[in-house]
Amino acid sequence: MSIAYKETRETKYWLDLLHDTRDLGDKEHSEHFKDVDEIGGMLFSTIRKCRQTS
Repeated sequence: MSIAYKETRETKYWLDLLHDTRDLGDKEHSEHFKDVDEIGGMLFSTIRKCRQTS
């Protein structure tokens, strides 16, 4: 799980880079970033709950 969470952080970095270089438009960046952020939030919540129960 923690590897998947780290991958979402890296994906957000690449989305920002593509947006900054104008290879990704505002709309596409916003949509993809929102989706990745939501997935990252779910993963973080799951990791936190697993650590609390351990």
